[in-house]
Amino acid sequence: MIALIAVHERRLRKKIRSSADWAEAGFEDVIEAENEPAALAAMRKHKPELLIADWGLFGDESPESLGRLQAVVPSCKTIVVTDSRDKSRLREAVKWGVSDLLLLPFDRKQLNESVRNAAELWKRDERSRVRDRDRTVEVDRMKRLYRDKLLSDLLSDASRNDTVTSALAREFPELHEARSYRIAILSLDTISLSVRDKFAFQTDLLFFSLLNVCGDFLQVDSAGIAFRPWNSDRELVLLLTNRPENAVPLLSAMHKAIERQLETRIDIGIGTTVRSTEQLPQSYKEAAQALRKRNLLEEGGWIHQYDGSEKPTADKLHFADFEEDVRLAVRSGKPERIRAAVSSWIQAVRKLDRITVDQVELWRHEYNVVKERWQQFFFQDGTTPSLQLPSEKSAFLVPMDDRGKLSITLWQTELTESLLRLAKRLEDRPSSRGGVAMSEVESYLRHNYHRDLTLQDIADRFYLSREHISRKFKQHFGENFVDTLCRIRLDKACALLSNPQLKIAEVAQLVGYQDEKYFSKVFKKRKGLSPNAFRKLSKLR
Repeated sequence: MIALIAVHERRLRKKIRSSADWAEAGFEDVIEAENEPAALAAMRKHKPELLIADWGLFGDESPESLGRLQAVVPSCKTIVVTDSRDKSRLREAVKWGVSDLLLLPFDRKQLNESVRNAAELWKRDERSRVRDRDRTVEVDRMKRLYRDKLLSDLLSDASRNDTVTSALAREFPELHEARSYRIAILSLDTISLSVRDKFAFQTDLLFFSLLNVCGDFLQVDSAGIAFRPWNSDRELVLLLTNRPENAVPLLSAMHKAIERQLETRIDIGIGTTVRSTEQLPQSYKEAAQALRKRNLLEEGGWIHQYDGSEKPTADKLHFADFEEDVRLAVRSGKPERIRAAVSSWIQAVRKLDRITVDQVELWRHEYNVVKERWQQFFFQDGTTPSLQLPSEKSAFLVPMDDRGKLSITLWQTELTESLLRLAKRLEDRPSSRGGVAMSEVESYLRHNYHRDLTLQDIADRFYLSREHISRKFKQHFGENFVDTLCRIRLDKACALLSNPQLKIAEVAQLVGYQDEKYFSKVFKKRKGLSPNAFRKLSKLR
């Protein structure tokens, strides 16, 4: 807190400064003024919590002069120092909100008591002011939330509820006066990296800034309402009501203002014009589709109008199709193999002429599934390091450049570096060259037992030497590769033989044996009875 001693007489100012225990009362700084102009300047500059003033400072000793000082900082507490015993003048001082009167001559004890009382009074009032401000802020926030909820209901069937309809008519009478409507969506997905980083932990502030910019434009000619929908934290919705068919020029000007003030561009989707509020869900879905179907590879336009046509899409590219190659490259621990596996995926991405939001979100989902699978394969002891890419902190798996466009190169770099770190973690673990790798081999055999597999195929698949993988089969399974594969095949055959609709020859082919007689021979040798006998025995159980 700050105290201002506004006393004309220099000796009295020094006495007040030296006599009071300022720190004990909570004051960090004490300033002085010798006349009214200096006191006014100090009040404006320092905004003190306590003013100690002398009647003599004002010349005519008019309380109105004191009022001028108090008007600068209304919350400031005032102690008047005076030698006047005039009761009418003392009553005037009380009338002007003086906290205390200090009659001359005063002693140190009286001064400190007055200063402490004034400080405690200011603190008590400040707590009350803070409570009032917080209450006002909360009321305003709840009112905004309530209005956002009502407007969000317009985008769904909930708007047909009588209670909601009456509340909308009360809060937004302009909606019922409009003759046509149109929805526009501002997507936060492709804001620039700098803005994304700036508001990383202040999303509400970002929405507040955007709402202010949009509101300034919409207020002109009562063009519509901007609000934050309840069903998404990645978009801002504009409900256009005044000549919505002319929305593009308005949104273009709005976009330029956003780019100028926030230093970012933003994609805007627009639905078609509708004639009633009941049709607003349709316009909203169209605006969302215009955004989701836009080509993220295209340069230029930031405003996307729904035109009702379905854009041709290439065959879907799946990250899951590349998962095994990437996983095995990581397991090999060789950087060149990891880079090659990632490069293979990225090359497939670069061949696409069109990438939409739907496609990107599919990749994100597939990558999340892959990560879970990798954690189960690589870290069975419960230690699961984070495999999150830096770009996953944003709305998309694929990172954006500073213009808000897809950066496939940056994505390749992030993914490669992340996988190299993962390979290093695996290499540093004592179990990385043992049980975990063989559990992967066993899983591969259980999913591919029907194929014509050799030990060399397995060695090549897992980037291991034939001799090394052969030793590991003995150590891990207690049997060689051929016996392991045979065991897995015959276990599957036993399950299939319980189905009477399958012939023995069909069962043999399903588990990897093209020759029925050879299958029966192996089965009898391993199980002690023929496939037919096993089937008959199974029926009796």
